[in-house]
Amino acid sequence: MRKKRTKCLEEMKPMATKGVDVSYWQKEIDWNKVKASGIKFAIIRCGYGNGGVDSYFERNVKECERVGIPWGAYYFSYAESVEEAKRELDNCLKLLKGKKPSYPVYYDLEDEATTGSQLNSTILKMAKVFVNGIEKAGYWAGIYANTNWFNTRLTDSWYDKKAKWVAQYNDKNTYKKSYGIWQYTSSGKVNGIDGKTDLNYGYVDYPSLINGRKDDAEIPKSQNIGGNDMTRGYFQKGDRNEGVYAYKQLLISLKKAKIITQGVDDNNIFGDGTVEATKQVQRAAKLEVDGLAGSRTIRACYVLLVGKIS
Repeated sequence: MRKKRTKCLEEMKPMATKGVDVSYWQKEIDWNKVKASGIKFAIIRCGYGNGGVDSYFERNVKECERVGIPWGAYYFSYAESVEEAKRELDNCLKLLKGKKPSYPVYYDLEDEATTGSQLNSTILKMAKVFVNGIEKAGYWAGIYANTNWFNTRLTDSWYDKKAKWVAQYNDKNTYKKSYGIWQYTSSGKVNGIDGKTDLNYGYVDYPSLINGRKDDAEIPKSQNIGGNDMTRGYFQKGDRNEGVYAYKQLLISLKKAKIITQGVDDNNIFGDGTVEATKQVQRAAKLEVDGLAGSRTIRACYVLLVGKIS
């Protein structure tokens, strides 16, 4: 991801999980050292453009799984049409086959000469083809871009319903809407990775939201996502951020499985419908019925779904 770094942020330590994103350019990584350095997640490039394959993707995935680092993937787009976006989707799905990422699969929109030369309406159509295709295949999907792209190119409300990974190399992320990951530098240093690498702060516990897995990845105690400061450790009525949207997707799945009957609010706000749906989950799981979505309630969603499916 080719952006100019503007300021060192090592002195800034927000309450969030710290992660890396890597590709061929980092060559062979010593993931044991990366794990020991405190890195809690990795986003790994799988491919790019029309049929491009990152030759280190397979190794990086296997190593992350071996040492216990939750991982997601990104696909660097050069698409200039819906047809090209479809080919990128097909290649990405081929590379992901048989794998189980516990972070989203991101469509990387940043190349000014190709994708960036298209109309916003065309970019939206391409993004929908890729992201919807990833979701249809059973993965979580999202969009990677810098703040300028999100503010000027990726402005349709459709993007607000997807996981966002926002790049801004500064001492503060000024993007005003919700996002789950902030890429804050391209000049980071991590033991086990030669040279410079991108570093990120994560604000959403994707492993729990995606598959209910409780591993040693920290659950952030504080988030500041799109102006919503969450320090309580649970979601409640009135909250609005990417984590709320992700939680509501679980509730929608529970309703489709006829485990609960209450529908959720048609937005990414924790509203009255979400409160009642949460209470139904808590009753079904024999938890305290308070309408608050904490870690026990979220995990109960997965337990109920797995029991229904099996």
